[in-house]
Amino acid sequence: MLLITIGSAGDVYPKIGLGRALLARGHRVTLVTSAFFEELIRAEGFDFVPLGTKEHYFNITQNPDLFHPTKGFQTIARWGLVPFTQPVIDAIEANLADNLVVVSSGMAFGARIARERFSFPLISAHLQPSVLRTVYDCPDLGGFRLPDWLPHGVKRAYYNLLDKAFIDRELAGPSNQIRAQYGLAPTQHFMGDYFHSPDKVIGLFPDWYAPIQPDWPASTVLTGFVEFDTESGDELAPDVQAFLAAGTAPIVFTAGSSNQHGHDYFAASVAAATRLGRRAILVTRNPAAVPAQLPEGIIHLDFVPFSRLLPHAAAIVHHGGIGTVAKSIASSVPQVITPLSHDQPDNAMRIKRLGLGAAIQPRQYNVKRATETLQSLLTDEALLANVRAYAARIDFAAMMAQTCDEIERTAASFGLAKVPDRLVNSAGELQ
Repeated sequence: MLLITIGSAGDVYPKIGLGRALLARGHRVTLVTSAFFEELIRAEGFDFVPLGTKEHYFNITQNPDLFHPTKGFQTIARWGLVPFTQPVIDAIEANLADNLVVVSSGMAFGARIARERFSFPLISAHLQPSVLRTVYDCPDLGGFRLPDWLPHGVKRAYYNLLDKAFIDRELAGPSNQIRAQYGLAPTQHFMGDYFHSPDKVIGLFPDWYAPIQPDWPASTVLTGFVEFDTESGDELAPDVQAFLAAGTAPIVFTAGSSNQHGHDYFAASVAAATRLGRRAILVTRNPAAVPAQLPEGIIHLDFVPFSRLLPHAAAIVHHGGIGTVAKSIASSVPQVITPLSHDQPDNAMRIKRLGLGAAIQPRQYNVKRATETLQSLLTDEALLANVRAYAARIDFAAMMAQTCDEIERTAASFGLAKVPDRLVNSAGELQ
């Protein structure tokens, strides 16, 4: 199994968790992703193919435009997608085998080119529903969602315009140049139809979070959230345990693994927690973003496994990455999402719609707004009961098993693997 992903920890960690599960089932696993994660991945026992360098990863994550509402995609395309198209093709070509199955994020456009050139089954594994376009229950793209009352034809025209004027403008030229080198015709709609493998699409989220839409790829199945935390098998550090034991449940504030900025965000968060009389934990790898003097009852951590911390939290304020969303739901923690860009606005919309939290636009995030929003959530008994009800619907182990089953089922349908007995019915057919 060749697993390919491009992005930050929120993109890479779920694929590490998936690789761990596939390895436990006896598959050989190779993970292709940023060199930044090499030590962590090799510790899992996988083969590893690095994309870029650690310095390249740092340069991207420190770019202030990374989470800009309009410049964010351009930044990712130019620095995080286009440079890795050829390296992804090279990684696949170096691992070609009769039984090769590739599981890739849609952002690894080289995987689509390699599939057309070398002919192997390619599974698109999407962490978030926002990358699956639809004219029915439209995703929130960059803080803008097409109204439900718009005719479907108008929505399709909008997507086409978005591609022509924005997305394909960044991706088509360099991608089609590489396609031509392999004798392949030029293509378009890189974030539309081209984003999904014709062989199989797996949505790594449950149907109650985002139901399958009529115009999603016909092969789409939803298997549920997949989880991975570094050090997830360990207890929390003694100092963190001591802090949690010393008082009431804290509010957790985090800016995300790839957001290296956020000084105003954390300053407002500290002030809001103080006004509420609540303890708090600030989680960021960038100490410069944290106020120099923290009040008693508020601490800063560079990193902490959320699967261990969140069950002890009263609430969490974060930017809306899908991994943090999933862990928060599973931990019965109400969420305040301050979405910047990418999939975050869509996740914020879904959390609000499910009655699991609230959203504050980043420009509106201040002490007063944060205080009022958190106070409302923490005293809303109906919402807190709903949060607990949805937590009971998440079984990470079962969701991971279902994901692995679907990958094995797809491989078997191509005749590339022995079909596990659990996937065969009494008539000897795949089920």
